[in-house]
Amino acid sequence: MTRDKALVQAVELWLPQGEVMALGGGAYRGNDELARASANLRFHFGEGLPGAVWANERALLWKELSGAFGRAELAAQAGIDGALGCPLFEGDRLIAVLTLLIGHRSEHPGCVEVWDVMDELDVLKHGRGYYAHCSEFERFSPFIQFPRGTGLPGRTWLSGGVEVMEDVRTSNAFIRAGLAVRCGLKNGVGIPIYRGRRVSQVIALFGAEQHSFVAGTEVYTPKNGELGAAMQFDWSGRGLPRGQSLADAPGRRLAAQALAGGAPVIAAQKSGSQEICVALPIHDKKGLKEILVLRL
Repeated sequence: MTRDKALVQAVELWLPQGEVMALGGGAYRGNDELARASANLRFHFGEGLPGAVWANERALLWKELSGAFGRAELAAQAGIDGALGCPLFEGDRLIAVLTLLIGHRSEHPGCVEVWDVMDELDVLKHGRGYYAHCSEFERFSPFIQFPRGTGLPGRTWLSGGVEVMEDVRTSNAFIRAGLAVRCGLKNGVGIPIYRGRRVSQVIALFGAEQHSFVAGTEVYTPKNGELGAAMQFDWSGRGLPRGQSLADAPGRRLAAQALAGGAPVIAAQKSGSQEICVALPIHDKKGLKEILVLRL
């Protein structure tokens, strides 16, 4: 998938440094001007997307990147018109904000959704979504509420960990299966967002049967300081094992860095490759629950 046509054009990690959020790492798929402009940026509390996520302690999806974004003109030049910001907490301590910069030039269906826990109703409610070439999915989804354990968002909420559906079209647990068929969506990944050691939101990523913007995932469950094997799913078309526990998965070194440092890590992009790889530690009320390696 070329740079211009990737749904996710850039991935960034913003780290709290005193009174500001500073760039801790980024991968920009050759959007060099955007990368240079971002390198020395600092966002105060409530400023820009990283600062707004910091202030709200919640994942935010911006679908119009105005002056508040801080780099709106450069983003527009790169075809970026949306951005997802996700807080990563260790208990009550914010350790990072992950941002996905999303572009409208993708030729293939895909979507990014934010689902909010509504405590008074004990359901997940649609917060916001970015939808590429799946207009029916976009129209229908805001009217859905997921009880705990229902659908990909509800299953993620119930387990408190990363949930993967290899084919949402054939899953009895996925109530939008018919829409997924018509829109050309196949794989789904649910990511819990914790705040104060409880799940407050769920991020759902859905990719196409061909050219999925989520190239693959690896989920590690560390114990006693050891990384352990990974449950790997791959949709890159490279023939990697899928749905298997592997001791030598491709993202293992990156996951080990996240385990050792206690913070998310973005891999440097390999020469000639457009794939972006990021390792995200997920903490629940007991501590480190999982490390997700996400390939985009």
